[in-house]
Amino acid sequence: MISFGSACSYQIGATLSIFSVGGKPWLFIPYLFVLLIVGALHTRIWYPSSNEYEDYFIPTSQLNRGSLKQFFHKIKGAASQFFLQAMPVFFIICIIASILNGLGIIAKLLLWVEPVLSFLSIPVDASVGLLFSIIRKDGILLFNQGGGEFVSAISTVELFIIVYLASTLSACLVTIWTIGKEMGTTFAIKQASKQATTSIISTFVILFLYKMIVFFL
Repeated sequence: MISFGSACSYQIGATLSIFSVGGKPWLFIPYLFVLLIVGALHTRIWYPSSNEYEDYFIPTSQLNRGSLKQFFHKIKGAASQFFLQAMPVFFIICIIASILNGLGIIAKLLLWVEPVLSFLSIPVDASVGLLFSIIRKDGILLFNQGGGEFVSAISTVELFIIVYLASTLSACLVTIWTIGKEMGTTFAIKQASKQATTSIISTFVILFLYKMIVFFL
């Protein structure tokens, strides 16, 4: 569950913002509940107890009382990793995205995505936010453009589905890049594929259950 719905520290704030601007901040509670359930199922199905990668998480040394020196050393290491690894990768991704947008490639990609969104009962206007949420998880803030006119106009279930799909369809590219660097490209691609599969299937299930409830009520 390293990336399913929990790929970026910016994601929670962005999610709260979307729900609030849409006038439905209470959706954050069921959102977290669904995320917990689907995330647990995702981990159980794709990564059983016999996981061949579990050795990566076995402690290699005993736990000892820390010190301020060690604390600041860890802080320095984390900050260095952010500025020297995550930020450069993010800037590269943004530059590539800008180039693709200028060449009209992103617009063509959105045309391919539209049929899928229609099948999921998601407004086509959400396609840009969904696409940029893959590049960077707080890309879903694009749903707020225009003073939040879009998220305020759609229904409650559409808002929930859009935010859920945008936050679970894929980890951000920086996360995928890092996983690929640490575990290998093949592993990163497999994990991203599994996450996308879980996200799309669970979105179908949520939408189906909602329509069933509406039908019987």
